[in-house]
Amino acid sequence: MPQRISSTDELKHGFIFPSRLSVVDVADADSSLNGENNCRRQITGILSGITLTTILLCFALSCMGSAGGTPMLVENNSTISNDTTQSAIPSNTDVTVTVNGGVLQNGSRITTGEDPRLGISIRSTTALESVLVRIDGRTQRTYSPNDTKFSTTTTLNLRDGGHRVSVIAVGNTTTVHSTTIVEDAIAPRINFEEPFVTTGLQPPEQNYTLNTSNITLSGELTDRSSVQRVVIKHRYEYTFNGEQTERSRYVIDDPGKSFTQQLTLGPNRKNQTNGTNYVTVETTDAKDNHRKYTFVLNISDQESPDIEILKTTPLHKQSAVALKIQVTDNVGISLFGRQLGSGNTTGLHSYYSENNIYKQQRKYTTTVEIPASLARNGISLWATDLVGNNATLNYSISYADFVSPNIVIDTQATQRLGDQTARVVGTIDQGQFSNAEIEARLDDGTLSDIAILQADETTSRLEFNESLYVDSYPVTVQVRVQDVAGTEHIQRYQITRPDPQQTSQPTPNVPTETVMTPPQSRPTTTEKKGSTPTLTPTQQQRTTQVSTRTATATQNLSIFESLISYFVSILPYTLGSAFCTVVLYVIARRTLAN
Repeated sequence: MPQRISSTDELKHGFIFPSRLSVVDVADADSSLNGENNCRRQITGILSGITLTTILLCFALSCMGSAGGTPMLVENNSTISNDTTQSAIPSNTDVTVTVNGGVLQNGSRITTGEDPRLGISIRSTTALESVLVRIDGRTQRTYSPNDTKFSTTTTLNLRDGGHRVSVIAVGNTTTVHSTTIVEDAIAPRINFEEPFVTTGLQPPEQNYTLNTSNITLSGELTDRSSVQRVVIKHRYEYTFNGEQTERSRYVIDDPGKSFTQQLTLGPNRKNQTNGTNYVTVETTDAKDNHRKYTFVLNISDQESPDIEILKTTPLHKQSAVALKIQVTDNVGISLFGRQLGSGNTTGLHSYYSENNIYKQQRKYTTTVEIPASLARNGISLWATDLVGNNATLNYSISYADFVSPNIVIDTQATQRLGDQTARVVGTIDQGQFSNAEIEARLDDGTLSDIAILQADETTSRLEFNESLYVDSYPVTVQVRVQDVAGTEHIQRYQITRPDPQQTSQPTPNVPTETVMTPPQSRPTTTEKKGSTPTLTPTQQQRTTQVSTRTATATQNLSIFESLISYFVSILPYTLGSAFCTVVLYVIARRTLAN
């Protein structure tokens, strides 16, 4: 008979079974129910594990973000400013400090002149018991206002340098206002670098002697604040038809850390009682501190000017000569000119004259034109500097050299034209000449031919291209030229062999054709000497099959390489997914176990 299931069993299994079920049916139902419950438990455990993992990951990320970010700052309302001490009954105190009328913020720094004026103004909500002024930690002033307001002005007797000045207001609250005051009571200093050198606090000497008039005055500036201006004054005093004074003034604004100025000095002139350069350099800084340096610069010049002829150029068919002349002096050129040879008092001529020391040149270059007749007899170039040192350069030209021609035979164009003809090509220029001819002479000196180029007519340039009769080779051709002074000039050239371009038979210009043959593929069959290798149809078919296999293998290899690259690229992601799956599985198992 069918078994009756009690209500207890129904409650036990959680189901109410029909009364007609057999024992086997009940057992099967119980087994199915247990499997379903286990599956539900596993799914619930996995979901719980995933949820727990997600929560843990979020918590870890939150902790990492908090650790890597900026930590939160919690304001401590009980913190007291480092310059204010609070008492049990707080009050508001406002301290204003001025130096020479300018407001200073707490903790600021200022540079002032000597003995600055300190202004104090205090307002407080409670009565002030005392106000103190401290300099470098020592109390210098004390006031007892007994009021909520206080103001005063006082002069600070400070030494040069930096000082810590504090104003302390004492009441229910102690307020400290501190600042740094740098007193600049010392004027700027100069360490001179040119034309003499001073170091440290060393002042310049009273007198310096130099050997040049154009100098560079330079130096390095030192000051607590900043140098605003450098003024240089130069006074040159000398005696020349009475006492003379020349002045110059230079102003350099905002020079920074150094200054440089070019000066032109006057020398101690010969036969004069005085010639002195007085120099004054005055510096002023931002605090109106002034310093003045005064010294004397003397010029001792024992060197005469230097005269140099740079270039000589004949002019007007050798009727004149152009001289490019350069005169230099270390002080200044006063006069420069020429005159005729020694003992000749005529022909004086001045090219340059300047007595103003500020306009004189130390290097003077000019080109002068001198008639050949004067240069032939000799001239003297002379120069004088401002001191009175003189220099003289005597110059003369050799008339023979002056009119000498220049003969050039063109060795490329001078050649054999035939068995008994030679061509001579060239030019004759420069100088002055009246007769010119070309000769052809054999090795034994025998005259073979002669061509007259110029006869009794003066000229300075001639081109020639002459054909001469030649008995045999080698032959020497010579160009003979006579200048206007009667001197003969000869230039020779020997033709030793025929010119290859004239004697050799020209090769007819037969056009040639070049045929480019492409390289042939070497057959796989064995070649026989004297026969041309060919491929049979069977060999061609095999070659085609081999090529097809090679292409297929290459294609397959390319696909294989692509697959390998793909798997290598996704390998990190696959391993990461597997690792996460294992972790989630372990978490789920532990959750189910619990």
